[in-house]
Amino acid sequence: MKIVIIDSFALIHRVYHALPNFTTSSGEPSGAVYGFCSTFLKVLQKFNPDHVCAAFDDGSKPTFRKELAPLYHANRPEKDASMIAQIEVIKDFLRAMNIPIYIAPGFEGDDVIGTLAYRFSSQENAEIIILTGDYDTLQLVNKTTCVFTMRKGITDTILFDENAVHEKYGFD
Repeated sequence: MKIVIIDSFALIHRVYHALPNFTTSSGEPSGAVYGFCSTFLKVLQKFNPDHVCAAFDDGSKPTFRKELAPLYHANRPEKDASMIAQIEVIKDFLRAMNIPIYIAPGFEGDDVIGTLAYRFSSQENAEIIILTGDYDTLQLVNKTTCVFTMRKGITDTILFDENAVHEKYGFD
């Protein structure tokens, strides 16, 4: 069973900054929506998964890490208002496509992804593909889980399986 888990915020952040000048005909920013949807459709075509789900950060309250260490992510800039608005459009798109959205209060999307990958890996013939815009989830790569991400822009992509991680970083 082939499952794609979308690291939604990492992907949105990546495509938002890769396509900063995309707008609708009325001038509304749309780079994140366009980039997310086009990448999502490319992944569906490339991998033909049996199931897809999306993980998001919970922005309603501080994460447990922030509560333990108040300086955690202290230097991160605030999210742009136009990116936040596009996140809601992307969630609407996922709901329209009947893609389950997973959010865990007090946890980051990466925590949710790790939990989902672990649980799905027990399925017979599990093949898990994490679609992301960064390299944070490479630590989850194993015999059943790989990471599909971008090297540059949104079209230069790479699939990290165990061999690719070893080749690039020299460890298993």
